[in-house]
Amino acid sequence: MAVTVQFRRGTAAQNNAFTGAAGEVSVNTTNNSIRVHDGSTAGGHELMLATAVNISGNIPIGNVSGTISADSMEDGSSIDGGTY
Repeated sequence: MAVTVQFRRGTAAQNNAFTGAAGEVSVNTTNNSIRVHDGSTAGGHELMLATAVNISGNIPIGNVSGTISADSMEDGSSIDGGTY
């Protein structure tokens, strides 16, 4: 006999009103996303789906500071060298 695992599920409105236990997972049936709960936040924390993002153009990322060394770049290139 096969085992079926089924999470709590409901519409976006139902999920927004629900405060699940810490680590509990629920399914938003409005947009088929998954929410992870922390025991205190109503609605939990919605996880972003890989197919939900289609970004083009310039995206502001806020203030960035620090240093990136060539050792930390995957291909060994540097920021100053213009190869990314």
